[in-house]
Amino acid sequence: MKRNKVIKLLTGRAELREQLIFKNRVCVVLIVMGIFFYMLKFFDAAEFNGLIGKGEYIYNGAASCFIIIGIVRILRNFRLLKNEDLLKRYEIAINDERNINIQKCALSNAVIAYTWLGFLAGLAAAPFNEAVACTILYSICSLLIIYMMFSFIFNKTM
Repeated sequence: MKRNKVIKLLTGRAELREQLIFKNRVCVVLIVMGIFFYMLKFFDAAEFNGLIGKGEYIYNGAASCFIIIGIVRILRNFRLLKNEDLLKRYEIAINDERNINIQKCALSNAVIAYTWLGFLAGLAAAPFNEAVACTILYSICSLLIIYMMFSFIFNKTM
């Protein structure tokens, strides 16, 4: 794919049909990741020295979520791609200014709440378990770095 086409797909400026096909490909990657997480459990004994056994429930939960979300999204997108009337109604709904503002406000507030709650949880966990505290605080830092990268990309392309 050309760079401009990928940027259009990521920023939502491409045609809706192309966006849905691109989202289907991303969902296939999610499903493959979920299957990979399930497969890690079977190869755990020899290759990973019991590493997965300690977090087996986390891997199983992540794998289940990836597979279920991927399948549900693919089915929804295929239904939209097959029916022109549904596709037009969906396009009107996602381009409605009120819906866009609601989504932006909800996402912005969710990121702010996640950042502060994670920061407080990391500080609260620090005296008890330093590794957990570092993991939480590093995930918050990662979120903010990714946020800044996307802000930079969108400011340049939009």
